Amino acid sequence: MENPHDSRRALYERFYAIVGRADNPQDADDAYFDEDDIIEIYDYANDMNDDFIKLEALFYGARMFPASEALRTRRDYLYYYLGNDGAVRLLLERRKSQTTLSRLLALRARTDRKRSAVDELDAILRESEAFDDEEIIQFVTEAAAPETVGWLFDNIDRLKEKCSYLPTLYYELAGAAEDNGDYPRAIAMAEELTMLEPFNIEYWELLADVQRISGDFKGCLATLDYSLAIDPKSVKSRILKATALFNLDSTSPEALDLLMGVADSDSFDSVCMQTLAILLTNNRRQDEAVEMLEKRLKNDPGDTIILDCLFVLNEPRLESYMESLRSVSADLDLATGAWLEWGMRHMAAARYAVAAELLLEGHRLGKLDGSEACVAEAIYLSGRFDRVLSFRQSIGGDSVAHSPEITAATVMSLVRLGHREEAAALASSFLAALPRISVEVGSGTTIGQVTRRFFAVGVRDIFSNILRALTSQTTDTIPADDFDPFLTY
Repeated sequence: MENPHDSRRALYERFYAIVGRADNPQDADDAYFDEDDIIEIYDYANDMNDDFIKLEALFYGARMFPASEALRTRRDYLYYYLGNDGAVRLLLERRKSQTTLSRLLALRARTDRKRSAVDELDAILRESEAFDDEEIIQFVTEAAAPETVGWLFDNIDRLKEKCSYLPTLYYELAGAAEDNGDYPRAIAMAEELTMLEPFNIEYWELLADVQRISGDFKGCLATLDYSLAIDPKSVKSRILKATALFNLDSTSPEALDLLMGVADSDSFDSVCMQTLAILLTNNRRQDEAVEMLEKRLKNDPGDTIILDCLFVLNEPRLESYMESLRSVSADLDLATGAWLEWGMRHMAAARYAVAAELLLEGHRLGKLDGSEACVAEAIYLSGRFDRVLSFRQSIGGDSVAHSPEITAATVMSLVRLGHREEAAALASSFLAALPRISVEVGSGTTIGQVTRRFFAVGVRDIFSNILRALTSQTTDTIPADDFDPFLTY
């Protein structure tokens, strides 16, 4: 069975080589591509997420083959991926005739697709004589939605009858099953691929990867015996093998050697480096791990995985790592909730200084969505009591007295700093104002431990206990830990 991807790759590389110089007469022969060539080039570039070549292929096709229906449909899909729904609707409405791809795109663009998606997919499958590669890719992608994925796998035999190149079908089905968490089916589809093309290492690596994700590390290792027999130098196979060995034994010398051997490859991403750092640390080579991670951080100061490793392994250099993060934090692709979750993960692990710095930076960037209480708690638990006071002032001082978490952090910081009378006055004024203010406990999207205590015990009871402890003690020093709501209850 001929693999069409080999010819696609050759076309893609030839097209890439002439982009921008097609008007040079001496390159005229190399610069010409027929309509089928351009379609293959576009589809391969789409598989490779190469937007540059996709656009160049469409520009070439628009100039040379303006009536091409296949290229027009691919342009429509590009508008869809770019999020231009209005353009997609307009172009679909102006079509004189529908193709398999345009019908699938119309179904994808519909807001009410759940009501009749199965009927439409069934009609497309029934009415299409055969699917080419791109059609089967888009068909499986559309049918893999949660409400139709069951129908998709119930109709594999019908799809096989319409498919000219079965590996494409099984490859897409494996991905659909994996995306839906159906690992046994994903493994079954990947096994079909290895039987169809037993010397294709890509399919063995796909099978091993799904086995790894599913937690079948021993099965993964058995599969990798085959892939490494095909290519003993395969970086991906060696990384997969190291990962499986690591999951079976986090001190595995073989896993360590495998990862050290591919650490300079382009495929060695941050997750691989995290695994290698853990292996080095578990083998009493933590200094090497830190040195390696710091070297990577210089190249990518906003890599959150590398930063997390360094926060854990070398917290004394926290400020240096935060300087790296601050240099790029404004451009970091982290959503509002992700910043908060990042800081709270370190809070849950009792790395309070790390949590405080991350949450303060998220607050500075406006990424915390009203979760200032978590910031105050992290700063307080990190032991920087004067910074709690300055943080409270920076977000409004007395105007945030309605927040029991921030007020509690401020009161206890005053206690820890020796300002007992000022702490008692603030606690007393907060209690006096309770009947008149709307108390917002845990008003952010994520809550800290002290907020849970406020919910469980009650705001008035907690502040009354603090005030009672502050006013009943006659000695100069008081056991703050005994009534600290961040530590007790």
